[in-house]
Amino acid sequence: MRSGIFIFYDSEGIADEYIFYLLNSLKDFLDYLMIVCNGKVDAKSRQRFEKYANVLLVRENRGYDAGAYKEAIYMMKKNGILNRTDELLLFNDTFYGPLYPWNDFFSFAEKSSADYIGITMHKETVLEDGEILPEHIQAYFMLIKSLFLHSEEFERFWKNLKEPRTYEEAVHGFEIPFSVMCLKSKYRYEAYTNLDKLTDIKNKNVIPYLYYNMELIKKQKMPTLKIKAVQFQNVGFCNTLDAIEYIKNNLAYDMSYISEHIKRKSNEKTFFSVINFVKLNKFVLQHNNIYIYGNGKYGERVQRYFKKLSYKFNGIVVSTKENDKKNGEILYSTLRLEKNDGIIIALGEKNAKEVYEVLKKDLDSTQILMPDFDVQEKT
Repeated sequence: MRSGIFIFYDSEGIADEYIFYLLNSLKDFLDYLMIVCNGKVDAKSRQRFEKYANVLLVRENRGYDAGAYKEAIYMMKKNGILNRTDELLLFNDTFYGPLYPWNDFFSFAEKSSADYIGITMHKETVLEDGEILPEHIQAYFMLIKSLFLHSEEFERFWKNLKEPRTYEEAVHGFEIPFSVMCLKSKYRYEAYTNLDKLTDIKNKNVIPYLYYNMELIKKQKMPTLKIKAVQFQNVGFCNTLDAIEYIKNNLAYDMSYISEHIKRKSNEKTFFSVINFVKLNKFVLQHNNIYIYGNGKYGERVQRYFKKLSYKFNGIVVSTKENDKKNGEILYSTLRLEKNDGIIIALGEKNAKEVYEVLKKDLDSTQILMPDFDVQEKT
């Protein structure tokens, strides 16, 4: 018997269509499913969840996924489901998918001698302050086999787990320790994808689902696209744009699941993107000529975004030129904007705020698109 626990959270309690596509895709692979809603869930979403769930639990929004999993596992143990479960799938709503059918993943898991299997794995990394970040399976999709599932170590882990209060505590208090505990208990874990098999990638001590979506989806048939990858501040944002283009042109996944979710969530301060997608798209349509202020990492990502959507922009604006290293840059002091022209600030928070103070002296506020720097992280 294979059981599943699915964690849902939305600040408005709305479950978008990509979630029900995900749940529907797994119904043939799960004999039992508990859906846990952290916080509120609206009536329509609740009704739809009930069609997939054997048990629907709506709980206070505390403890992130870790707290929800802990409560759900105790409930399953109490009602006897856990004892009858041979494999337990823990997964959440932080990704789009499946991009490919689940058959290959579950076939891989069946053949694997590992006791704990995920989609991606973060290799051991030494941080800038010298701290060693242990290797670990990333916890958005976790399949736990019988031997590990019914071990004393597994039970002890959840018994001793303290509910995280922050995103950092969720990673360092749950995600990483779970993999570490697995190895210390002489069990094994394995990821469905493996950066080591991608010979053209040099830096492999990174978060795979943020940096290398294109390679993992195209070459290793990764069935998931993390929502956090679709954000301007993501280092691998341009790679993710390539991945989205590949999905659109080559796979059967309905791209409206992604676009409609982004469209709804972009207007929330709790969403994940510094530059609001909806505001940006409206801004482009409302102005005759568009300029992008900044030619660094954010500026380059905005340019790539424009090219993917076939949007036109008239130039890259900078405050000063450094020995004319980059051609085509326009000094702001020489730029003359008409009333119907607009400028997008694509800079880090400190520089963006400084530039905004300069621009608002010369331009109407409707001509300036300022990033939303007060967004909160979505796990």
